[in-house]
Amino acid sequence: MSSNLPKNKRQTTLLIGESSATIAALCAILGDISNPANARHIIRVATSTTPSTNFLESKANNGRAVVTPRKWRCEEQIISSLPLVPNSWMIHCGAPDSVFDYSIDGNNDTHNSNNNNNNTNRNYNELERAISGRNTPDDGGIVDLILLCCPPSSHLSLLQRIARALYKLNEHGDLGCSSTTTAAAAPPILIGTLYAAGGFDWMCRIAFTSMKPPSFGAWKRPLALFGLSSNPFICHASSSKEVGKVMLYGRCSKNLCAALCPATPQNRMWAKMILDRVLLTHENHYSSNDDGHGGIQFVGLSSAFDYGGDGSAEWALTSYTFISKPMGDYADPYSTLAFLSCTFNATTQLLHPAILATLFHDPANPEKSDLSGIIPWNYPHAHKTPYPKLYVDGTSNPEFGPLIMALAAEIYVLMDACDALLSPAGMCTISSTHGGGSGGSKSSWGKYMLEQLTKNHPRDLGVRSGVTEAIVQREHALLFSGGGGGGGANSNDDGTFHTFLDEKKKGGDDMLEQQQPRTRFHYPNILQRFLCHALRHDARLAHTLAPAEPVVVVVVDDDNKNEKKKKIRYIQPKTNSSIFSDAIPNGLCIYLGLGEMLGMTLERDMPQTLAIVRKIQRWMGKEYVLPSFHHDNLKPNQSTGGKKKEGKRIWMIKQVVKGARDIKETTAPQAFDIYTLNELKDFLDMNPFAENKQTCVERNLRQCQLVSRL
Repeated sequence: MSSNLPKNKRQTTLLIGESSATIAALCAILGDISNPANARHIIRVATSTTPSTNFLESKANNGRAVVTPRKWRCEEQIISSLPLVPNSWMIHCGAPDSVFDYSIDGNNDTHNSNNNNNNTNRNYNELERAISGRNTPDDGGIVDLILLCCPPSSHLSLLQRIARALYKLNEHGDLGCSSTTTAAAAPPILIGTLYAAGGFDWMCRIAFTSMKPPSFGAWKRPLALFGLSSNPFICHASSSKEVGKVMLYGRCSKNLCAALCPATPQNRMWAKMILDRVLLTHENHYSSNDDGHGGIQFVGLSSAFDYGGDGSAEWALTSYTFISKPMGDYADPYSTLAFLSCTFNATTQLLHPAILATLFHDPANPEKSDLSGIIPWNYPHAHKTPYPKLYVDGTSNPEFGPLIMALAAEIYVLMDACDALLSPAGMCTISSTHGGGSGGSKSSWGKYMLEQLTKNHPRDLGVRSGVTEAIVQREHALLFSGGGGGGGANSNDDGTFHTFLDEKKKGGDDMLEQQQPRTRFHYPNILQRFLCHALRHDARLAHTLAPAEPVVVVVVDDDNKNEKKKKIRYIQPKTNSSIFSDAIPNGLCIYLGLGEMLGMTLERDMPQTLAIVRKIQRWMGKEYVLPSFHHDNLKPNQSTGGKKKEGKRIWMIKQVVKGARDIKETTAPQAFDIYTLNELKDFLDMNPFAENKQTCVERNLRQCQLVSRL
């Protein structure tokens, strides 16, 4: 079945978010009228990043200033697949058709001079006009795709704005359904993100539920949610002196994994048609893997066998199969496992914390650097760049390799436990795309090396550690004890569980050191060398600098008074950047929250993950998890009075995520009052767009002829 849209089919795409570089690159690529693939493709932009400066420009026309969308120039690096062959560059030049400012909530039409038509239909604000197509200078009509181009930390706020706008448009009947077209027959409006990390479908449920008006009944036009497992565009905006220019250092070279909700054959066909045109997969930017798969691959229960599904989605090859859904779509209609797979396999949520923790570490002064992250960086004398290169310098640190291996091993065990509790028996839907990257470990060599040769699949680590079995037994005890904590052989009084680690040595000071070798990867030295080498030599990542800012220059007197004084430049982490907010509160905190919810003792079962969060949260001035008793709560020279050992044992059984001061700033389940597995399942059973079909059916039944005569 062809996934290309008909040549004359019009498509309207709304790019919304705060990532100016990504939006600018897409404007240049999709707005390039010299490319026949962009014919009849309307591009709208909604951003709060000063549209009058970044995406609008003023030009003189007959002595009058006319404001038009800015034309962007994107220089894209084409990475050669052959060794020793230099990379080439491609130039894209294009502009959006209209620009909006979604931060303007009022109904004043004078804010955006690009949209200067009179609003004769509805009194809509900027975002509502961008979605509905009313009072816009283009003829795109209602949008087909709303694409979030922003970090995961901005998903919730943007989804709330989108939900509020859609509820209003739905109430006024402006979602694109005519009087002769039923909602079921109309194609869905796609709402999605380029990077579905941080529980994207969770944020959608919260956004649409919190914005739901009391009078809402049902959507007059179907909606669909999607998310890519990895951002295909690695962009950097040029300096402020070169407004209108953006650098695209590369796209993901393998196939893209995506989650889609609701999971139906019609939605998959429609989403593939729409997304193929936005991502331009037909231009060989996303090549096929060794297994023959290429382009966009939907993950979930009905996906291909290699992606953790039952393969039933591939049976939809005839017309009648668009009416009868595959078995996997019935089992998981909202693709909760697919979105969980995207959340767990978000590579930057693992790489960035490990890189930041080792990069901002000064071996000469470890105590000071661990408390504040301040390190010496003597530019331009000793270093060539003003700040460290995130992937080149970060992975060159000898501490990075062992740390990322230990961190990944803990996440793999948690991933396997979630598979055992949420996926159908015998299936690994969540962990089948493990390994990260655009295609995970789906190449034949990567799959063979990680699963068959080294036995490092998440299921292998879960079995070796014994944690998955202990979690399943604990949930079994909770299920058959009426919600209590008793009755389980592996259950403790506080609701956690104990494993072979506790049986081996209970309460000792070196309990954490007993986690070997079962909870580690096999052949970690070889794997970490491959990983570090790949990151250091990836041409797409070589230009990314670490989020840092300079501090006061320190003048050091030499012992020899005749020599000149030396100036040492120090830098500190820029903790208000999106890298920190995505890596910790919207990254590792989710894993810690899930682990604590499943009964893990985080000090014992996820020590490296917990240590990284505690270290970086000190730099950020936050408390996403409770600080450790023996490190954070004691002054440098304070004595424990001989109670350190006892205090440590008591602290280890506390709920370090649930009781944290700033838990509300994270996307951990505890932030929205979910503390048990059953509560999580009930939450995942919710419609992401807050539509309760049972309420609609009950209302119709109360008004039917049969009931009216009773």
